[in-house]
Amino acid sequence: GKILELIATYILAKDLSKLEIMPTKFKPLIDEKINLIYRKMSLDYQSRLANSSVIYYLERKNHTFSPYMIASSNSAYLIFPLGFFKTLKTNPAMAEAMIAHELGHFFHNDSSFLLFIRSVIKSGTTINIFIALSLIIYPVGLILLIPSVFYGKYIINLLRQVNERCEELADFFAAIVVTPND
Repeated sequence: GKILELIATYILAKDLSKLEIMPTKFKPLIDEKINLIYRKMSLDYQSRLANSSVIYYLERKNHTFSPYMIASSNSAYLIFPLGFFKTLKTNPAMAEAMIAHELGHFFHNDSSFLLFIRSVIKSGTTINIFIALSLIIYPVGLILLIPSVFYGKYIINLLRQVNERCEELADFFAAIVVTPND
């Protein structure tokens, strides 16, 4: 039950099939912001982004304002909910910072890891983590299963802290990139 819920949550979080490739009328608006951010990045980040595939998706059924990302080593899938375009129109600087934050996750390679952590937290039990790990890296997962039974709450709290640190790193990246150079 719970293991399948964990796996299903993780798989659904990475599923792009219900999303729409960004319509051509919106794409230039996003390109403009990405280009602004790109010009403010260090050469290392510029090179990595230039050598990566960045694909924009539109999530029409989601009217929130916050974009999100699913990434692999050389591909970034930026998903923009419909509500983001209101923010883009009313507060372009905030929209730029939000995109930069998502790119921060791409550059720190934590997107898939965060999806996994959030799936575990959502499922509510740490035993699922270690059973899933045991399927992947047996026998280490089974060894880790024993402490998860006794320290489950602490492990969930640790995962929440890791999640927060990853978000702070993405915020830090965005702050550096969108802050005007004096």
